[in-house]
Parts: sequence; structure tokens; C-alpha cells
Amino acid sequence: QPPMPRPAQSPQERAAAQFKPLIVIDAGHGGEDGGATKFGTLEKNVVLSFSLKLREKLNETGRYKVLMTRETDVFVPLEARRDFAERNQAALFIAIHADYVARPTARGATIYSLRPQLSDVMSQAAKGAVKENVLSTKQTAQIKKAGGDVNAVRDMLADLARMDVERKRERTSVLVQSVLNFMGNTTNMMENPDRGAAFVVLKTSTVPSILLELGYLTSVEDAQQLRSDQWRDKVSGSLVTAIDTYFSNHVTRLPM
Repeated sequence: QPPMPRPAQSPQERAAAQFKPLIVIDAGHGGEDGGATKFGTLEKNVVLSFSLKLREKLNETGRYKVLMTRETDVFVPLEARRDFAERNQAALFIAIHADYVARPTARGATIYSLRPQLSDVMSQAAKGAVKENVLSTKQTAQIKKAGGDVNAVRDMLADLARMDVERKRERTSVLVQSVLNFMGNTTNMMENPDRGAAFVVLKTSTVPSILLELGYLTSVEDAQQLRSDQWRDKVSGSLVTAIDTYFSNHVTRLPM
């Protein structure tokens, strides 16, 4: 008996099947900015090697579009990296770095996201900026002509802008937890690895973003891992699993 034909997909189902979230990978430093160096390991080189491996594994899934802020040994300003993700409407921004401290016993990976206090400030700033500047003279005139309340419209749009920032913060928290859960199975993590920071590349109100310190160049063991193809393959694979898990969370399917 011939197999039953598959039912035709609806336009919505076809669109969902074709949609691929865009992930921006930001390999830190580059060009004249070599980053940290220790034990013969130069940060800009090892983070680029890791980022290229992560891109390869993400592309292999067929589930994502992947862009990189740099693919070669070039310098990219910090603000340009962040703007690149926003301009391309990225679903995720992942910055890759390696750490350096004077204390040689420090080891392990660390995940940084935007400090909650700074996120709160950005939320209020977004609300204020939209309320002040969102409506053009023409739009204001059209609202008045239709009998609408211009101030009420401004307030509504400002609240939507604030909600966007809060959704981004919630998604970032989901991503951090997913990376902690899966990356921790493949490499050593720093004590209290979930940390807040005010790094320039994380100061975006639109893109869920993390900065991942893969390990410490000042640790002989970490430096050796960072140069290892086998380690890169294993850890980048765990990050892909973390990203898959992140996108399976209902929070990530809500509109931004």
C-alpha cells in the first residue's frame, strides 16, 4: 500500500520551517589588539580558533544563520561589534574571550552578562528616549486629526520599548543558565561563573548577549586547553547544545 501523502503545510508552517535565528559570534581582540598573552598563548588567536569552530558546528545543525564580527586577524572597534549585531537583528550575540589575572591558581570559564543595575538604567533610558522622540511632526498631526491623544500614544510606545529591554534581559538569563548547565559538563568553570559586567559589547537594549571567558591564559592547564583542537571541539559542541536548549525555551519564542 502506497504511503499516505503528507498534508500540505500552511503558510505559517512553511515560514516557521524556513526561519533560522541569526547568531553573531564575536571573537575578541584582533589585529593590533592582541589581547592577553602568557605561556606562548595569544588571546586573539585562540578565541578566533574557538569562534570558527563554534560557527562550523552551528552551521552543521542547519538550524541557524551565523555571522562573525571578524573571521580573520583584523581589529574591530568594540562599538562596531555591538552595532553589527543590532544592525543585523541578531537573535543572540556571543563574545568569546580568554581571561588574565596575576593569581596563577585561577582557572576555568566565566560567563558575563550585563549588570542588572545597568540593565535597569537602560530600560528607563529606552522608555524616556522613545517617549521624547518616537513621533514625527507628521505622525503627531495625524494622531491629532484622528482625535487621538498624542501623550497617550507616546506613553504606550515608551512602555513597549521598556518591555523590549526587559524581555531581552529575561532571554539573556535563560541563555546564561543553559550555557552553565552544558558547558560545565565539558570544561572546568570558575567559582561563581555567572557574573555581571558593564562591557561595551553587552550594552545593547535589543540583543540577548553574553561574554564568555573560556579560561585563564595565566593558568598552565587552561592555556594548554585553549590551544587544543580536541578541547575546542568538545566545548564548542556543548555550547551548541546550550544554544539549542535556549531556543527550545518558550521565552525565546515570544516576540521582541
